[in-house]
Amino acid sequence: MKKSLVTVITFALVLINLVLTALIAFTIIPETKAANELISKVSSAIDLDVSGASASDTNAASLANVQVYNIEDTMTINLKPSADGSSHYASLGVVLKLNKDSKNYETYGSKFKDYEGVAKNDINSVVSSHTMEEMQNDSESIQAEIVDAMKADFGNDLVVGVGFSTATYQ
Repeated sequence: MKKSLVTVITFALVLINLVLTALIAFTIIPETKAANELISKVSSAIDLDVSGASASDTNAASLANVQVYNIEDTMTINLKPSADGSSHYASLGVVLKLNKDSKNYETYGSKFKDYEGVAKNDINSVVSSHTMEEMQNDSESIQAEIVDAMKADFGNDLVVGVGFSTATYQ
């Protein structure tokens, strides 16, 4: 009789475990799918890569295929007035990374000095639309904006990076 009672209790516990597992599966899995869909929608709205690669990795060239071009003159650019209304300027040394594998490299890359004025214009237009605080706190996104602005002039894959070798704000 004891053996039969232990078997019945064990069977009842197994059955309760199975019901609770099914209940958890049917309540948590749909919520997880809904959360994943929401995360995907939000990340696509703000242009993030869900797979884990950063946005700069998708169009970056390998270091062996990059030519570094230094804009010789330091650029002094008037910045957008701060919240307090005071005027500021940035003095920047700019470095461009050019992709040697780009189809536009033959056209622009070897004689980029001739097109330096176009590059400076793109840099000036992007930097002048930001305040000093934005330049100091978020220069990476501003550099990405400069790359995007240069894509319109030089093609999507020629300029793959922009850096500030020197940056002084006043």
